[in-house]
Amino acid sequence: MLDGYWHFHCPECGMGDFELGHLADDQEFVCQVCLEEGRGTIHLQRWPGQSDDAPDYARFRPGLAA
Repeated sequence: MLDGYWHFHCPECGMGDFELGHLADDQEFVCQVCLEEGRGTIHLQRWPGQSDDAPDYARFRPGLAA
């Protein structure tokens, strides 16, 4: 799939598209939060989304929209 967007959730730290305010692209497979905090390479749980899917709070704050 090219140029796809995915909802995601990290099973280790619990961060996901809702908390971070954006969907993952096709090439994002690991949690960047866990990498930056030294937890290692944690694979994301992902499921299909659309490019215009953004959390409700991001719709009201233009700077947070995906």
